[in-house]
Amino acid sequence: MKTKFVQAMKGEIDYGSDYNNINKAILKAREIPIIDLVDMSGKTMGEVAEILAILKNCNQIELIYEGFEA
Repeated sequence: MKTKFVQAMKGEIDYGSDYNNINKAILKAREIPIIDLVDMSGKTMGEVAEILAILKNCNQIELIYEGFEA
């Protein structure tokens, strides 16, 4: 069985439509305490990799600018 990190690295994570992917990424991100990003465990690293892979695979993500320059 592959870990979430390996699945994310291979781009094998997809929950269907872009809206489902974005909602899943948001729900997963809300479960990770910010402090866990400072000293990541293997589980946290897998979760972060999964969130990034989900968002990278979305076709329709619009950047919303709120007065910030990219």
